[in-house]
Amino acid sequence: MFSIFILLASMIPISLIISLEMVKVIQAFFINSDEDMKNKEDGRYSKAFNSTLNEELGQIQYIFSDKTGTLTSNKMEFQYCLVGPSLFGEQQENSNNLEGSTREMVDNVPFKRQPTHIDKKNQVFFSFNDKNMERLIRRESRGAGLNLEFKNEQGRVVHECPDLADLVEEFLLSLSLCHDCILERDKNDPDNFYYQGPSPDEITLVDTARHLGYVFKKNTTVGKVVQINGVDQEIEVLNFFEFSSKRKRASIIVRHNGKIKFLVKGADSIVIDRLNQNVEQPYMEKFESKLTEYSVQGLRTLLFAMKVLDEEEYEKIADNLDKIAVMKNAKERRAEYVSDIEKDFMAIGMTAVEDKLQDKVPECIANFIESNIKVGPNPGLDADRRQAGDGREHRLLLQPRPEELPQVLHPGQVRLREKGRRPGRVARQARAGRRGPPAENLRLDRGQRAA
Repeated sequence: MFSIFILLASMIPISLIISLEMVKVIQAFFINSDEDMKNKEDGRYSKAFNSTLNEELGQIQYIFSDKTGTLTSNKMEFQYCLVGPSLFGEQQENSNNLEGSTREMVDNVPFKRQPTHIDKKNQVFFSFNDKNMERLIRRESRGAGLNLEFKNEQGRVVHECPDLADLVEEFLLSLSLCHDCILERDKNDPDNFYYQGPSPDEITLVDTARHLGYVFKKNTTVGKVVQINGVDQEIEVLNFFEFSSKRKRASIIVRHNGKIKFLVKGADSIVIDRLNQNVEQPYMEKFESKLTEYSVQGLRTLLFAMKVLDEEEYEKIADNLDKIAVMKNAKERRAEYVSDIEKDFMAIGMTAVEDKLQDKVPECIANFIESNIKVGPNPGLDADRRQAGDGREHRLLLQPRPEELPQVLHPGQVRLREKGRRPGRVARQARAGRRGPPAENLRLDRGQRAA
């Protein structure tokens, strides 16, 4: 008798199976009609393709998610830029950096900025509106005196930025030139155009330069045409070294106003390591502070730097690039040589771009955590300090404590803070030793192939 009960214990009535299936179908109907999971932009609801979806969701214990395009909506908005000692985008701080400027404040609180331009095709939002920067661009104000000097390898001054307005010009030139974007015109309205590029970040920076009066118009066989304050200028591009996930930077060599300028932008951990360690970097302390602050806020930051070459220096670079082009493994050798010459820069500015979160992402992740589901986001390549900011922004860290956040110093930052040493030169020699002799030591005639 006991054996019969054991055998029948695993059996359930057919009617109960039907009842369970009906419950699952009803739960799937609730999923399909849930207003909280409705896409407000196109009116689409979520759709359950399987009646067992609800019980399968209940078995999830771990969620690993990328951030860009998954938690965020890929809607980029330019927020702040720091050029030399001056911060633009926060009126309260800007007013302290320019002489005779007026504070655009109400009860000591900055105005809430509203989008002034929305490019729906590329999901680029532009709401940056800084009167101080506009006056500098139009040369209505010269700003603070800087007397920033750029020297060549021999220590001779080859370029100067006497005041803030000149440095802003160099910064905006970097935004409008150092990119791989192309311009496309609207078929119905030829005067209306938009940019296409390898990433939304790149498009956002070029679009920002456009709204600030440095409009990239087109590529030519010689270089790039940029409209500066209403006047078209064709700027000769001598070399362009593309951005990649491995390099984490892009650089360009241009001839502008009779001078050869080497411009670079990239992740701060990379660019800082390539600054000139043998001269004072007057703005790095403030750059480091703001990089940390904006990274904690979850903003996407880039550091900009430049140097000026004389004709002899560039001829040497061009000659070595020509020699490498006919060698075996030319691509790898070129990458190594470009890495060798991307050094001794002067930091001039930084940008902070916001990648807007999708609706209710923090609340959703907070609910996951309360349900004992482990969530692990992957913030990407420029991650170190931004991980903590993303954690707070997404509510992965339920009790944010900014004062307990350790300051992450990259090797380049540590070297900049050390006095009486020249580890930058040692590091470059170490890199050269790992890769063999630099390409600049080659003595091959033009056209000669290396075995």
